[in-house]
Amino acid sequence: LIYKRLNTKVAALNSNQAKEYSRQAMVGIKDKDKKIDEKKLKGKKGYDLFNTIFFERHKEILLRSAKLFAIISFVVIVGMGILIMLIPESKVRINDFLSNNIAWFVIIMYFINRGSIITQAMFYNCDHSMLTFNFYRNPKVILNIFKTRVLTVSKVNLIPAAIIALGVPVLLYLSGGTSNVMDYISIPIFIIALSIFFSIHYLVIYYLFQPYDKNMAMKSITYSLISAGTYLVAYAFTDFRMSTTAFSLITIIATIIYCIIALIAVYKKAPVTFKIR
Repeated sequence: LIYKRLNTKVAALNSNQAKEYSRQAMVGIKDKDKKIDEKKLKGKKGYDLFNTIFFERHKEILLRSAKLFAIISFVVIVGMGILIMLIPESKVRINDFLSNNIAWFVIIMYFINRGSIITQAMFYNCDHSMLTFNFYRNPKVILNIFKTRVLTVSKVNLIPAAIIALGVPVLLYLSGGTSNVMDYISIPIFIIALSIFFSIHYLVIYYLFQPYDKNMAMKSITYSLISAGTYLVAYAFTDFRMSTTAFSLITIIATIIYCIIALIAVYKKAPVTFKIR
């Protein structure tokens, strides 16, 4: 009876390890999520099966904030559409912003991306245990899991990104349109490319600078500096003005190049850097 009274969650959270417990609670999963529909596992094997099990068990954590941002994005886009129709004077400002300040979406997509939360869940609920096995740090194993995770994280981040990618061209059209028809095509591709870029970026720095110790405390100064640097670079684009089509094309090419560099870097460096601190 004494042990039951002492070993409660409240007692644990009031202990000296309160920060560690709160981090673990943030990425914890519920019992109901541990049961997976076998139909979703049918035909899968190897690391595809491994990743599917992880994703199915952590859907609530992975999708919760992505769905919230998707709803917020939808509400904002609809609200701006109503504003355009009710207040004609707002058309000029909205059209100018969408035509000449497309670089603002770099910082918008930065905040919408859920990469940091997803990698925390990956570490605490998977990698902190698996990294105790040598085979898990084999270059081919790391690359296979990395590629599978890139697809998974990209799909999660595409939920709000798709809403924005479809909504922005509609707002551009309603606010007066553009003389360059290519803008209607380049803007959605540009936003999707940004979403994929940030999805890959967070996974790359996670694998190359694995920042957590066994209690999920942040131990890597390099990881923190790169994360801060990513924000500063994204924010710097708010003052950047370029034609929508040109900037979209540059972003798409940069994303493709970054993907190639990321795969090579993870394959060559992660077997040494991807470890528990």
